[in-house]
Amino acid sequence: MINQLINNEKIRAGGLQSLGENRILTVEKDMKPEFSAQTHMVWKIKNIHHMHSALMQEVLAGYGLHFGQPRILFTVDEMTGATQKELAERLQITPASLAMSLKRLQKAGFLEKDVNSKDLRCNKIRLTKKGRQAITRCHQKLAELDARMFGDFSPLELEQFQDFIRRIETNLGNAEVTEHDC
Repeated sequence: MINQLINNEKIRAGGLQSLGENRILTVEKDMKPEFSAQTHMVWKIKNIHHMHSALMQEVLAGYGLHFGQPRILFTVDEMTGATQKELAERLQITPASLAMSLKRLQKAGFLEKDVNSKDLRCNKIRLTKKGRQAITRCHQKLAELDARMFGDFSPLELEQFQDFIRRIETNLGNAEVTEHDC
């Protein structure tokens, strides 16, 4: 690293920026490039996800639920009587991961397993009364949170945003990592 006295200028990848006064800067031999606008957008999306998750967790805690559990409950409701394997496929998670979540939800009284006496591996999963009440309340509260998040978007903007999200999903779905030398 080289210490340089730069008169009113800060060296940055892609150009110079005025600092307004004399300063001693530490400059690396191989300067790091600035991050792209796209990278900053991805970081913003991640920040939004964290903010939404924190607010959502506050809502869920009031019902005795944790972040990933409503999605499981909503899927069980949608696929009443499905097996653990079918639910795992729909949720795109491993059966082992789902088994742990189902066990917790069952212990908390949100789910029941109907055991097939002929095939113990083929348990049918369904909501209890408590589970149905929880998803009804959660659905309402989460809809309120999402309405707040998109409150000042016009219907056209929401449609465009939804299209952008679909395109991003498609682009990432088609992406392949070719270099692993980071």
